[in-house]
Amino acid sequence: MSAVEEKPHSIEKVFKYLVVLFCPPICPSMLYIAFKTFKSNYFETLIESLFFYGDYPGCCGNLEKLGVQTQTVLIQFRVHIKNYIKEENDLSKVKVAILGSGNIGTDLMIKLGRSEILELTAVVGIDPESDGLKKAREAGYIAIDTGIDGLLERPELPDIVFDATSAKAHIRHAKLLKDAGIKAIDMTPAARGVLVVPPVNIESNLEAENINLITCGGQATIPMVHAVNRVSPVEYAEIVATISSKSAGPGTRANIDEFTETTSRAIQEVGGAKKGKAIIILNPAEPPIMMRDTIHVLVEEGTMKEEKIIQSLKDMEKEVQSYVPGYRLRTEAQFDGNKVTIFIEVEGAGDYLPKYSGNLDIMTAAGVKVAEEFAKNKLAKELV
Repeated sequence: MSAVEEKPHSIEKVFKYLVVLFCPPICPSMLYIAFKTFKSNYFETLIESLFFYGDYPGCCGNLEKLGVQTQTVLIQFRVHIKNYIKEENDLSKVKVAILGSGNIGTDLMIKLGRSEILELTAVVGIDPESDGLKKAREAGYIAIDTGIDGLLERPELPDIVFDATSAKAHIRHAKLLKDAGIKAIDMTPAARGVLVVPPVNIESNLEAENINLITCGGQATIPMVHAVNRVSPVEYAEIVATISSKSAGPGTRANIDEFTETTSRAIQEVGGAKKGKAIIILNPAEPPIMMRDTIHVLVEEGTMKEEKIIQSLKDMEKEVQSYVPGYRLRTEAQFDGNKVTIFIEVEGAGDYLPKYSGNLDIMTAAGVKVAEEFAKNKLAKELV
């Protein structure tokens, strides 16, 4: 995607730039065509048609028939626009860094490498021999093995930092990042920042200094609790997250208590349930199972609207799939009185970890989604 497609809000700025640069030598019709064309992906077609084909609807006609002065101006026009697009591309990425070189940090690194508006500048850990730091070096990223202190000593700081360490470590990191003026996306269950699930409440939290992504269970199930709640008020929601024990690393195991507490709180604060409960199960089965979640929801008596709830769930499934392709409803929701039961499965993308590690994949994918929304918001404000 070209820079001009990504920034429709910069069209007026470009137009004013062209007017100052070319008027009065260039004809107003040419400026108008340039301005209108900037709104679409036909801008390159305009440039090429002017210089290689000589015709463009509403333009001045064949280039060979134009006067010397107009030909010179058109050449200047092309050079300046090409330079403008290059400058816009150079400035169109927001710098990010990763704290933590374990499973989540390494998977994040791979996903960030595909982003069109996020530029990964550093991966930070404390073990110089960790696989994550080794892969960061191999990929050409700066690898820092002295923790957050090493990152903050660098002359050029990132705009956003993903914290993929632990809940206890993030308590210290949150203060240091805030003091440095860096936005934090917390991948741990520390819950020091605003609790966010992208399709539910990212739009209302784009100015937050610290975003907490709750837990893998929260990211997988809260969208569905919210999908029911926007149709029928949810009195109680209980989620059971089952993951392969092989996909639960030391950090996950050390944070089990925080998992249940933070997820239960988020079911209420983000999902909209009046009361919430979360349970996690580590399944040692071989071969390893995909992440599977069961969501039990009780709605207010007399408010059940089955068809609308089914449609709301399907709509939410598509929203989550826009950034987690392996997210899916396993069956249609089951209804019993005022109770709704929902079954979902999350298959990982297989970037760094096996596809059964959907619990990790949904966290890293949600993190990238949030960072990209931050970046779009930041770039939009800079170009106003």
